[in-house]
Amino acid sequence: MADIDAALTGGNYEVLRARLATGGQELARRADALNTTRKALFGTTEPQLIATERVRTEHNCAPVDIVGVGDHLLLGFNVFLGLKSETKIGDVLALHRFEPQPAGQGGAASFDTSAIALEADGPAGFLCGADLARDFANLYRYYRDARLMQLVKLDTQLLAVFQAGASWRDRKVLRWRIEPDRRLTYVDDRGDRDHAAMFPPAYDFEWIEVTRNHQVSGKHPHYNLLDTLFVECVHGDLTIKVENNTETGQGIYAEPVDDANQSLDDAKLYFAALGAPPGSAS
Repeated sequence: MADIDAALTGGNYEVLRARLATGGQELARRADALNTTRKALFGTTEPQLIATERVRTEHNCAPVDIVGVGDHLLLGFNVFLGLKSETKIGDVLALHRFEPQPAGQGGAASFDTSAIALEADGPAGFLCGADLARDFANLYRYYRDARLMQLVKLDTQLLAVFQAGASWRDRKVLRWRIEPDRRLTYVDDRGDRDHAAMFPPAYDFEWIEVTRNHQVSGKHPHYNLLDTLFVECVHGDLTIKVENNTETGQGIYAEPVDDANQSLDDAKLYFAALGAPPGSAS
């Protein structure tokens, strides 16, 4: 009996596999036919490599990203500076030329990719300035393991994304404004939201940040969330209650916190109301 069941199971698998293979082949055929029609209607230009160049930097580095800035290239990289005590902007970002050169022997194309000096009145002036120097110095002073993660060019902004902690979620984002004449003007180091806005939301609802307006004072102060849940995080634990009662610290759930001396203001809470509102008919 077991052999018969195994044979039937094996036969079903082969049937399903054959159907999937046939469906895949048909899908590939239709995609090729659609692509052929697209080329006939709109034409096509196949990408082609015309030259390769080496971009030389002042230090040995690990390249991270590269973006076009006007007629130049902005290269971002991470370096290990050894005994050097201070990391400067030129140790992480460098502007390079990207200028076609006369064809060499055999007609091969070539480009000038030499570095451009960091001078306030030159093409790399957007990498100079007191505000940028201060924010960049603070980044590497207060976040010892800071490193560049990404360069992002948007319609009106240029972002330099740095990891500023143990997790990639710990970000610090320097941002420049792209002027109508394509010049770059440094803005500040608070481009986190601009970078986050590039990605689709992780949730289909909105998180609401808890503020002082949600606080209820008393012997055991807590946060009032929509008159439904009450969160207390004093006296050494985080407690969830279902009664708006600050005389007792008892609730339906509790767990210890890292710092038993923390106050209510030390907690950073977000909540979201999902489903039917409290008190409504189901």
